[in-house]
Amino acid sequence: MSFQLSILKILAGQPEGRARLAVLRNYLTVFYTSGPEWTARMKRLAERAPGLNIFGQKLVERDSGHWIITEGGRAFLASLERAAGTITQERASERAIEETIEKPLAS
Repeated sequence: MSFQLSILKILAGQPEGRARLAVLRNYLTVFYTSGPEWTARMKRLAERAPGLNIFGQKLVERDSGHWIITEGGRAFLASLERAAGTITQERASERAIEETIEKPLAS
């Protein structure tokens, strides 16, 4: 489940909420090999989303080689993060992560 949440987070930070699979893989590699913070955060969020299925729940769609977060996916992610009640230190870490997501990676 935390892997699927990572995909939602990455797509939410992309222009138009869409990215090619290669770009998603690049971000996932960076986040899951950069230290324990990302993994721990995604696991905490995943505890609030048992049974998550990003395709079955129509939170993410596939189109012409891209994965696209839907409005429902954005709303789900926002409500999940509000419910998590992140603390100040996590917000600072998240801002750094969001800045990384917004920078283009080579695909």
